[in-house]
Amino acid sequence: MNMGEPTIAKGYSMSSSGGVVLFGEDGKPLQHDSATVERSYDRPKGPKILSKVFLDERAELVADIDTATLQFDTIFAVDSNTKRINGRDVSVAAITLCTWRQRHPRPVAEFAPTQAMEFRDVGCSPDLLALKRILLEIQKTPGIAAGRIGIVVDSHLGDLPKIEGRMIPLLDQYFLPTWARLIYASDSASDCLPNKLLRASDKAATSLLRKIETGDWREESPESFFDDRGCFRVWNL
Repeated sequence: MNMGEPTIAKGYSMSSSGGVVLFGEDGKPLQHDSATVERSYDRPKGPKILSKVFLDERAELVADIDTATLQFDTIFAVDSNTKRINGRDVSVAAITLCTWRQRHPRPVAEFAPTQAMEFRDVGCSPDLLALKRILLEIQKTPGIAAGRIGIVVDSHLGDLPKIEGRMIPLLDQYFLPTWARLIYASDSASDCLPNKLLRASDKAATSLLRKIETGDWREESPESFFDDRGCFRVWNL
């Protein structure tokens, strides 16, 4: 948790919905600049992070991963898999879209894989390239970008705080937009919403990559085009 300056908390309270309020030495509620909610377990080589949600100053402090995701209006999950096929490094990044049917009194989310991006011989992280492309597409859709967006990823855990803090670019000279927040999830868990979304993307990416390798198309393959990273095409799932 970052308060912006050294701060002493003298107490706290927790609501029935899981919200946490910290109180300062003067008994008044403290306001955070940013915070994270993290779920992990110990292991000999260090803690295994299962889920991690970044909270901004507008988000309520909570102690539960799924409750933390309620700050977002729309959640995307992206996961990529890469395989050497016919002498080419082929990467497929699948995107899962999640929206809320309702948030209260009991949260109900709907999600499904919607699209996948195929890259060939890109020479950079396919995860970061896919994330950059998703954000650029969201920017073209004002109705979505006007809301609070969360994006689930499963890589570059060590760099995520710096990317979140806009201290380093996401890729090239592209920085994370202020309307987007990152969520980390591992596919080794499936009991929280971010992990479920990540696993859905992983499954879709694995399936499409297999079809690309075997030529077992479910539909006529979309036309590919070239950009500054090489061959690229989008699949509707």
